[in-house]
Amino acid sequence: IGYSLSNRLDLTANYYWGSIAGADSLSSQPFNRKRNLSFKSLISEVSLRLELKMFRGYKGRTINPFIYGGGGVFFYNPKAEFQGKNIALQPLGTEGQTIPGNETGVYELTQGSVVLGMGIYFRVNENLKIKVDAGTHITFTDYLDDVSGTFPDSIKLAGTSQGELALQLSDRGNVPGYPREGAVRGNPDANDGWIHFGVGIHYNLGGDMRFRSLFGKKASCPAY
Repeated sequence: IGYSLSNRLDLTANYYWGSIAGADSLSSQPFNRKRNLSFKSLISEVSLRLELKMFRGYKGRTINPFIYGGGGVFFYNPKAEFQGKNIALQPLGTEGQTIPGNETGVYELTQGSVVLGMGIYFRVNENLKIKVDAGTHITFTDYLDDVSGTFPDSIKLAGTSQGELALQLSDRGNVPGYPREGAVRGNPDANDGWIHFGVGIHYNLGGDMRFRSLFGKKASCPAY
């Protein structure tokens, strides 16, 4: 849903729904293949953004490029397949978040994001336009894939409420034994994010109010 602030500037409310996934087994990096972790997660996001069109109108043109930026709130829940079931990873504390005395605690499944992108409107007639766009969603979390820091103390992790399951999903590598405490599991220096590609319909309901039906949204998986 959008509102025209001027001939070139629009304020829009948007909803995105999609999924992301990743698997170390598909990586070309030796470290990732040795680590052998995997995940998948549904993502739903609501956002507000400003769209700036290149031209004030069409005036014989059939296209109008635009750029946009804004912010949103999204929900995610990384899971891993284990023994035929999809197991939610956040409650397990695979990096020791559920160990008593751990100050960080489990990460939040609702997070904020910054959305930046660009696209093109294709004019069909006075009221109907087709839109294609691509955007990046910059987040403030490194846990879209449940991987960020280091391996915890295996004995302490085993002592948590779901310790045995947490141990098995914390380290799925092909090397016997659990990694030492503090061994690298992820990269905490860079947050996760995703990109989307979309196709939409823009229909003018009259005046400055308009309705957008978005479909074909697709998300790519983040880097671990």
